[in-house]
Amino acid sequence: GLFCAVHFIACLWFWLGDVTSDGWTKQQEVRDSDSFTFYLNSARWTIAQISLRTDLEIRTAEEYAFTCLVCLFGLVCVSVLITSISSTIEAFSRFNQEISSQKQQILRLL
Repeated sequence: GLFCAVHFIACLWFWLGDVTSDGWTKQQEVRDSDSFTFYLNSARWTIAQISLRTDLEIRTAEEYAFTCLVCLFGLVCVSVLITSISSTIEAFSRFNQEISSQKQQILRLL
């Protein structure tokens, strides 16, 4: 799921930079790159945004808007991950308490 999301967002980021006249793909340092380098740059940007790194480079309005949406997506993903970890820890704690209670009952019977 996560790899598909990164791929999809990376492709959208490349497309957005390519269709705008002054998008990121037109910048001097990447202008003459091949498709694979553009994809790696897009994937790196996507992973950075999803992991809640802020992008302070000069961008077009469309790129800023897309960056905000991807950062919100990253925030949701991190929130879901934290909730999942918390739920797992809580379930593990309840399981340990139940095992401890059962051990105490067995010891009382002996």
